[in-house]
Amino acid sequence: MDEDRPPLSISEVRRELGLLWGLDRTLTKVELARALSLSPDHGADHIARLEKGKTTMSGPIEVALRMMLSGAKPHTMNNLITPGYPRGFVVE
Repeated sequence: MDEDRPPLSISEVRRELGLLWGLDRTLTKVELARALSLSPDHGADHIARLEKGKTTMSGPIEVALRMMLSGAKPHTMNNLITPGYPRGFVVE
């Protein structure tokens, strides 16, 4: 991690990206995992562990998140948002 930058807060990243991407809500853990191309089966669990401080953020994830916060959109953007949300059931 760059010593000149404050550490990223995953909950803040989820909130900021939801606003930046025009959702007017916080991204779910599943959506952030999709944006980072994490495992469909365990990606949201990894995001939860990062958010709780139970695991450390890898360099590539930090770089990807900082790029997204600077305006980059993931290649998975068209498939990112959970269908039916907020009306449908979303697994956090």
